[in-house]
Amino acid sequence: MLTYQLFLDAGLTNPVTGPVLFQAALNGQDVDQIFFFGSSEPDRLAQSVSNPGVDQLTLAPVVATTLGNSVLPTDFVLALTAEDLADTQPGAPINLGLSLPSQTPVPVHVRFLVNRFTEVFRSTEIQLQTNLIRESAL
Repeated sequence: MLTYQLFLDAGLTNPVTGPVLFQAALNGQDVDQIFFFGSSEPDRLAQSVSNPGVDQLTLAPVVATTLGNSVLPTDFVLALTAEDLADTQPGAPINLGLSLPSQTPVPVHVRFLVNRFTEVFRSTEIQLQTNLIRESAL
């Protein structure tokens, strides 16, 4: 069973257990959230299935449901730092590294771009998804 996932805290103790709720307000302000990717289990290593230790582990926004398709992956920006959110292409995946040892949280900054929306709403239509990951013991 894969132990790498998104967490709400840097201590990797509070996993994201369901769809992430993104809420848009009409104040024109983008909504920033931070998550942490990793595994709380000791002595584990995550690598890409396609070419372990050579290909990047990636995380990208994807449409989780088709309920009207009101929210698109391009309504989200992902970055490893808050500062990088301003310079990152909407909808683009981020690189998490070639190998990721467990108990090493990677901060994932998410910006929900609300400028194209004309009404207040909440959405769980978007998920953050990794490429295929293989997990092994260290």
